[in-house]
Amino acid sequence: MKSKPGECLWRYLPISAPQIFQSQKETAMDLATLTALAMTGLTAFLAGAVDGAAHKAGEAVYDQGKRLYDLIRARFGKEPDGGKASQALTILADDPDNRGPVETKLYRVLQADPDFAQALRAIIQSGPRQTITAEEEAIARRIRQSNSARVGEQTVEIKKGATGTDFIQEIN
Repeated sequence: MKSKPGECLWRYLPISAPQIFQSQKETAMDLATLTALAMTGLTAFLAGAVDGAAHKAGEAVYDQGKRLYDLIRARFGKEPDGGKASQALTILADDPDNRGPVETKLYRVLQADPDFAQALRAIIQSGPRQTITAEEEAIARRIRQSNSARVGEQTVEIKKGATGTDFIQEIN
């Protein structure tokens, strides 16, 4: 996941979402949301974003990102598709534009394999997640995100003509 100036500013891993989904604790997180959260973590991990985050948030951050990648890689390796899913994941590591095929495959595998979905959900829901998205000519300024849980994800995404400046993100 390569960012262009002003597009996407700083990410902490791992992906985790208990605060966002508190109202859904009794029900399962829908598979589309699970897929999107997993892809965000996977692409950031593969792009090397984990290394910078590990210094601030500790080894648990790196370990969780790696567990996410390892789980998806192992499950894709079991697909009866002649290695296409594994190959797409390998290509994603070098080319973030290959996200679509991996995301589609991940969603289909999650639909077909409830045990895999539960294992992925357990990784994703293991810490807080904070996300701010600005789109459509919006201006995001003086954004402050703070998290004292020592693990989690903080994301600011600037999309579709929006601009942003002055971001501070802390995981203590």
